[in-house]
Amino acid sequence: MYKRQGLFFSTVQGKAPAGDLMKGAVAELREIGFVINDERSDNAGAKIVGYEPDMTRPMLTLPADKLAHMDAAMTYLEQGAWVQQRLAQAVMGVWVWAALLRRDLLCIPFHVFAWLRQEATDGWIRWWPSARKEWRIMRKAIPFMKADLAREVAGTVFATDAQGGGELPGDAGGYGVVAATVGKDLVRQVLLEGRQPRRTVISMDGDVSRLKHPETEFKRTAPFSSVPRSLLDQAQWRDLRWGRWKFMDHITLGEGRAVIKMLSQIASFPAAHNHCLVSLEDNMPICGCSAKGRSSSYPLNGVLRRKAAFCLACNWGLVLPWLDTHSMPADHLSRWV
Repeated sequence: MYKRQGLFFSTVQGKAPAGDLMKGAVAELREIGFVINDERSDNAGAKIVGYEPDMTRPMLTLPADKLAHMDAAMTYLEQGAWVQQRLAQAVMGVWVWAALLRRDLLCIPFHVFAWLRQEATDGWIRWWPSARKEWRIMRKAIPFMKADLAREVAGTVFATDAQGGGELPGDAGGYGVVAATVGKDLVRQVLLEGRQPRRTVISMDGDVSRLKHPETEFKRTAPFSSVPRSLLDQAQWRDLRWGRWKFMDHITLGEGRAVIKMLSQIASFPAAHNHCLVSLEDNMPICGCSAKGRSSSYPLNGVLRRKAAFCLACNWGLVLPWLDTHSMPADHLSRWV
């Protein structure tokens, strides 16, 4: 027996309210054989796995008392020079669970994790300056712990790419940012279908020369993008920003900084705020750590912190669907010298 829960929100009152959506879905599920014994509407289901829905705006938040208790506990712990390790670990667990409402916040703690794992002296650990600094920022970020479900999908799709250093003598590489104005229906299709890469037995060009053991059974190991091909029409794309790096760095960091360049470009337009943005990305580590919210690599986590600053300030929900390099529309722009 499998038990599942569903949650329905409505963005416009009077037009397909959430209660009617739920009743229609329940009726269709029962027709195909599902057994549903519990239906709750309006404020009857006020708490979902510890989160609280805001009925005035489609949003998930923490109950006010939990926010206050967490703030008080973190303030208490940061005042002394020594902290009970198990108490700090417990508070940290609650903070991480709450930060899942806004995964951009997960990039704030980095040294804190190593500080909590150190060997304790009779159950007590001494504050590291770096850990205490992160702890204070974590506490100040509590008001951002909310999942805004009312952001509109932006009708413009972006794409960023970076060139690694060393391809040209004395060149540190470069970056490029392009954009295409498409219908919101196509953007929603990208969000629904294009976020999860798929796998095939060989690369999409059909080349089998790189297989180490062609005589064995082919397994689906070669990734390919599930982004709709209609989005990749080159005639739709417009160049936004490009340039050369001043110093050589790892290609993954360059790809992340290209995303920062894109965000800084559109942050100056107030009309672009409060939207869900889609930007195509051909670097899978960047796609993964952006979706996760943090990285175990300190330099890469620093890039994610800069991304989080833009997303929190502009109330953006940023999605980076993976796209294969051969189809990347910003590839040419990153190579302009």
